[in-house]
Amino acid sequence: MKVLLHVISPNKIGGTRTVWRDIKDSYLNQKYELIDFVQDELCGMSLIKSIKFINKYRKLINKQHADLIHITGLGYSAFLMAIAARLSNVRNILMSIHAYTTESTKLSFMKRFLFGHIIEPLCLNLSSGYFTVCKSALSNDTIKRCKREKMLGVVY
Repeated sequence: MKVLLHVISPNKIGGTRTVWRDIKDSYLNQKYELIDFVQDELCGMSLIKSIKFINKYRKLINKQHADLIHITGLGYSAFLMAIAARLSNVRNILMSIHAYTTESTKLSFMKRFLFGHIIEPLCLNLSSGYFTVCKSALSNDTIKRCKREKMLGVVY
């Protein structure tokens, strides 16, 4: 089974990078063909740039002919990556929830509403399945708005 491991900026320190590294260092690397799928750019929320981003990554995903893509996070880039994956030839999309954009204190009420009611739920509903990194993430309202049968579990 060929698995694309999506990671945003792997040289930065953070939770998504740690999960990516831990998966690569685990027994899963022996069991599956794990392929780094590095996203080293952010496109912002411009419609034109978002469409270009989706098209670029859809083509890159298609070239890999993977069975599954693991997408990290629930931010805007993960949302666009989920759309690109859904439009590609990969049939299984696994999302890992590390945090919610709606938890950011830097967002305006409007952006928090947009993420909490549209982007984050759509992101999870575009996936084949998702899991959270910690139990406390289960209490977020975004999870409550999503299909529960797609919830695969909690890491810790």
